[in-house]
Amino acid sequence: MPKASKLVRGQRQFATPPLADGGSLQQSSLQNSSLQNSSVNNSFKGTARRLFASYLVMVTMAIAVGLVMVGPLKSTTPLRWDERVVTTVSHHRTSSMNSVTKLFSKLADAPSIIAVGLLVAIVLLLARRRSLAVLVPVVLGFELLSFLSITYPVGRQRPDVVHLGSVPSTGSFPSGHIAATIALYGFIALVLFYSKAAMRVVVPFVALVVVVAALVGWSRVYRGLHHPLDVAAGALLGMGVLVTFRPLVRNEFAEAVARESLSEIPRRSSPTSVAETKPS
Repeated sequence: MPKASKLVRGQRQFATPPLADGGSLQQSSLQNSSLQNSSVNNSFKGTARRLFASYLVMVTMAIAVGLVMVGPLKSTTPLRWDERVVTTVSHHRTSSMNSVTKLFSKLADAPSIIAVGLLVAIVLLLARRRSLAVLVPVVLGFELLSFLSITYPVGRQRPDVVHLGSVPSTGSFPSGHIAATIALYGFIALVLFYSKAAMRVVVPFVALVVVVAALVGWSRVYRGLHHPLDVAAGALLGMGVLVTFRPLVRNEFAEAVARESLSEIPRRSSPTSVAETKPS
């Protein structure tokens, strides 16, 4: 009996450490999960703060410039030239150019931008780039919010010529069509660049974005819906959106590479499997 008692005690002593180790592993797992959640929350808050700061800077600067244009500088030479360009162009319209500019103007209308954005998001989802797919509506929403925050306080009137097509209720400054075009297609260019796509694909696509944006801008001026300076301001707004979201696109691809590298590292054997392989 003493030997049995000693054996039982020995078995109990042997059985206790694995339970303690299991509890320790479980506690460590919970701590790691808590740290990961905390890291995600901090990253989200940091991103939100950066986006808000960028929004404030862009909107404040654009409103300041716009108010100066419609106020103290309204009768200066640059602003008179801005008006005169639209008037001159409107006197040289042709039926063929009316049709061409209508096509390019529609490329940047809200339905077209939404359709292309939806298509891009679907392609990214199929490519298992969920975070980038989520960024598509975020980029477009950020651009739209910035545009609306600028155009209504400035309230610049549309050019005093016959307008071709429907006239939006927003002001002339800045051009939302140009801003949305550069924001959306520029975002696609960023994705191609950071995905390590061949430069023979990236460079022509960037050139195409520049050409399309220029044609959209010319179409808006030709159709009497914007002044040249409105188009320039819209281009700057679109580029500001790209500068704001470039780090997010870059970090997404960097994190994807890191995850792939970690997945290639062989998993260490668990304590249980090690204990099972010990000779008896």
